[in-house]
Formats: sequence, C-alpha cells, structure tokens
Amino acid sequence: AHEVGHYLGLFHTTETNQRSFDPLPDTQNCANVRNFPEGCPDGNNLMFPLAGADNSQLTEDQVSVVLANPLTKD
Repeated sequence: AHEVGHYLGLFHTTETNQRSFDPLPDTQNCANVRNFPEGCPDGNNLMFPLAGADNSQLTEDQVSVVLANPLTKD
C-alpha cells in the first residue's frame, strides 16, 4: 500500500535525511525519525518512511491527492 501511495502522488511524511517533509499542511512530520522513530507523530501514517505495525492512516489532504489522481477515476 505504501508504494501504491507513491504511485498515486504521495510523498513520505518525513524523509530519513530529516530535512525533507511532505508538503501537505495537515501531515505531521518528525525531526528525529532515525534515532527515535517510535516517538514520531507521523509514525502511524501509511507514508511514514519506516515500516511499522500501524502504518495505515492517511490525512484528509493525502486522501485528496489520491482522489485527484486520474488513476482513481472511473
């Protein structure tokens, strides 16, 4: 599902370089993703860069990006 998110136009919420973040205003990010990923507010987001047990949520803006992609149209 994460890779499909990329295909449909989504970015990682936080890049592991800790300098690049998702441009959407309602997507949280984490300044310490490499050293303390379990404390990241975006850790449960589908587009979080590290796999986890609960990487299943999308924000409203992320859903809008997916729904705006031509591949999701009938």
